Amino acid sequence: MKPRKFLDYVIPLILLLVQLYTFYLINTTDYAVNNDGKFYIGIGAVIASMVVMRFNPRIGKLMTLGILVAGLFGWIVFSSTRKILSTNIFFGIEYRLELLSLGLLILFIVFNFRSLKRYLKWLLQRESEPQG
Repeated sequence: MKPRKFLDYVIPLILLLVQLYTFYLINTTDYAVNNDGKFYIGIGAVIASMVVMRFNPRIGKLMTLGILVAGLFGWIVFSSTRKILSTNIFFGIEYRLELLSLGLLILFIVFNFRSLKRYLKWLLQRESEPQG
């Protein structure tokens, strides 16, 4: 496997290891994840992104990005030990960010910086072309 191709799998592998450890904790202790449905959806989403990454890396990366954003806002749960950065905004509505997802999202951006730079350059060129 090429080194660049291996970097595509690093973030899903980290998520999968965290989820497997959480699954182990659920089955060996009395502690359970608050949202079982979101946890199992998270496991399925990470496995699906790894399978898709094998056949189409571009779509697999988009799926990984979507999973990280969903985890960031709490739509998918990755682990039972949740570290949350919370602040109050607009009339006491609490805004929560999951630190695991935030850290992995930053790592994802670092790994895919060249692709992101190329995409932004393409968008700017497309925008500057005359319409018509």
